[in-house]
Amino acid sequence: MSDVEKSFQIRRLYWLLLIVLVIVIFVVFLSREAVIFWLNLSEFGDLFIKPIYFGLLGGVVLATLALFRVDFKNRRSIAWWSIRLIIRFIRSGGIMENVSPLWFDFRSFKLSPLKFLVWQVTKVLVGMVFFTNVLFGMAVDAAILGWKSGVEMLPRIFSLPFITPPMDAAYARANVLPLIPSLTLLTTPLLNVLWVRLILLVGITQSILIIMPVVAAYIWGLEIPKLGRFIPTIQALGAVFLSWYMFGTFFTSFIDYNTRYWILGLGAAVSCLVIFALLDKRKIGGRVVIPSFQRRQIYIRLGALLLITLVVGSVTAINNGIADVRKLEMLGPYNAQLISVNRHLAELDKVQEVPYEFGLTSIPPDQIDDYITQYKKLLDKVRLWDHTGSFDKLRPEIGLIPYVDFSEADILRFNGSLYWSSSMDLILPATVRPEDRWYATHFVYTHVPSGFLMLDGHEGRIVDAAEFFQQRSIYYGEGGLFGETWVAYPVGRTVSDEVGEHFYDGRGGIGISPPLSWLFEPNFLLSYPTTNMHVLRYRDVYDRMRLLFPYFTYEFVGGRVDTWPVTDGENTFWVMPLILFLDAGNVPWSGGLPLARLVGYALIDVYHGDIQLIITGDDYFSELFTKVYSEYVSTEVPEWLKPQLRYPEELFEWRIAMYNFFHVT
Repeated sequence: MSDVEKSFQIRRLYWLLLIVLVIVIFVVFLSREAVIFWLNLSEFGDLFIKPIYFGLLGGVVLATLALFRVDFKNRRSIAWWSIRLIIRFIRSGGIMENVSPLWFDFRSFKLSPLKFLVWQVTKVLVGMVFFTNVLFGMAVDAAILGWKSGVEMLPRIFSLPFITPPMDAAYARANVLPLIPSLTLLTTPLLNVLWVRLILLVGITQSILIIMPVVAAYIWGLEIPKLGRFIPTIQALGAVFLSWYMFGTFFTSFIDYNTRYWILGLGAAVSCLVIFALLDKRKIGGRVVIPSFQRRQIYIRLGALLLITLVVGSVTAINNGIADVRKLEMLGPYNAQLISVNRHLAELDKVQEVPYEFGLTSIPPDQIDDYITQYKKLLDKVRLWDHTGSFDKLRPEIGLIPYVDFSEADILRFNGSLYWSSSMDLILPATVRPEDRWYATHFVYTHVPSGFLMLDGHEGRIVDAAEFFQQRSIYYGEGGLFGETWVAYPVGRTVSDEVGEHFYDGRGGIGISPPLSWLFEPNFLLSYPTTNMHVLRYRDVYDRMRLLFPYFTYEFVGGRVDTWPVTDGENTFWVMPLILFLDAGNVPWSGGLPLARLVGYALIDVYHGDIQLIITGDDYFSELFTKVYSEYVSTEVPEWLKPQLRYPEELFEWRIAMYNFFHVT
């Protein structure tokens, strides 16, 4: 065998091994993802499936609107026409003599009825992955169950630009606020997919019909088609896209005295293009296309569009000039609606304004003791220790425990008093050797045995947390090892390696048997090849909530939404506010600001990982969420929880910022 043949054989073997390696890695990756999916389904059941179902339901609806062709008469397909063209070109060997100009004719390409239908269904099934929209799918599912989105009132939006509203906030409350559910949950994704449909099925299709005959004529030296042949199509495309832009103008975040003129100007431009396209189509049909006709027609069309632009621009400039002088009369009605809509978006109408008179009362020195005695109950309620002070005093209480660190200090209310509670994170001690790290993180440092330290917020004394929290072992927390790793133990173990030799016996986690355990964690194949393992995953409460309820906001201005511990006297829970932010960019007079609501609270058991949902909101999303999660939510706040709840700080500060702008009535 020659050296060339040996080199060829070695190269072939190299590529074969590389292909096999890639296939093995791909199969192992898919197998592990399938195992994770199965474990999530087994552990969380319907709670895990619901967001996926909503996403796919929304994806199917949106992909159908974006990609499904209904033109069964022509049965064209850009994808299959391109594939056939590429395959034919490859088979021709790249020799132009073997290439036919007919291959470039997209107009004559046609699929069989069955293939066309199958291809449309295939596009929808593939496209639903890319058009996945959980909130849209949830709204569609809720509408099927009877939830009223108010979509039947959506036609009102088309009259808003043409009516000068009164200087009264009630106008927006009557004509805009009922549209917000459909505008925030349904309209935005629908507008996006219809734009995609316009680009793919109209813009690209018509562009191919224009460009390919020119390309084919240029390659084979044929007579290049005259520009006049394509003028009607170009004008029709311009009319379609201008119509879409005009349609989108109704769904703007601000409407003023000039919006109507822009809409009328766009309508006039669309009408001109349609009329010119029809006239030119008739002339082409009568074979009256000459070069001078093309140039003159182009100038006439450009001149008409320029004239419309100048007229609309002049009217806009004149109105702006008048508004500079008559601000209250011109801008007042629209700013009144802007204030009204944003007061609703931030729930400012529910803010109670209480006048407070600041002043100093002088008390004679000989009456101070009597004054203190008289107001002792009130003075005892004053919290003297702040966040920093409590943190500094509680930190030494950790002592020399190497596997815990402070997470956050929260103010709690018990028995009419205030306490600072410092919860702790689970960390890996620096003394753990690299070779022991895997075992330590997964089998040893599984929990914080005493996860809370408490300080009296009035007197600054350390309080025994056991007086309030009977359950202080934290297996589900936030940050540290809770977010970095899962933990496990062999089923039926008689010896525990967990810190404190604790035997976890909670409801959290899921059992995994070989060989699924090997795919989940390859080290189990070597360490526990025949042992059933119990694994606790998603121990960070934020990761856990984000997996099951991706609709809510868990991070705000670069930080996580604050959680705090509560107890029913026996079990301990993390309280996580369910804060919702929805894009209101298509809501008239929203100014592009979002809609924010406190939907309710989630209680996550620190030991078992169970999640309870308590819906306290009275808005349309709370109603929608309660309908689709009816078997999992409660609308009644337990009596033991009421004194321990508080309004989320992040949402409170956001509403204050909105109040600073829109407090005017």
